[in-house]
Amino acid sequence: MLWFSCSLPVLMTSLLQWSAAQLSVSPDVVTLAVGETVTLSVGYTGRVRYFNWFRGAGTDADEHILGVFGSAPPAHGPRYTGREAALPDGSLRIRDVQTDHTGTYTVQMYTDQGGLRDTTAQLRVYGK
Repeated sequence: MLWFSCSLPVLMTSLLQWSAAQLSVSPDVVTLAVGETVTLSVGYTGRVRYFNWFRGAGTDADEHILGVFGSAPPAHGPRYTGREAALPDGSLRIRDVQTDHTGTYTVQMYTDQGGLRDTTAQLRVYGK
């Protein structure tokens, strides 16, 4: 019993830090028309060391759109079309969306909490 009572504050602190460092993308599902602009906004309250965006539900290098490390200019991957832009908070803006932009997008971040985190959003584009 002594071990449990001594460890509970440590456990609670760890759980609170973990839950405070959750990563989210908003909106997580978005539907818009061809030609519109969308911003997939990242929700994270800590410091981001670097981030990458991918097409699809994973982080395969062949699906890399762009990445930013610190204050360096964005590095473009094979899925970069010229319509995507990285925002300082890690969000992704896509202008003049086309139907082939429909699909899953994954953001991967390395954070001040010392680890890689990723989450996804769905984009649905319909013709006008």
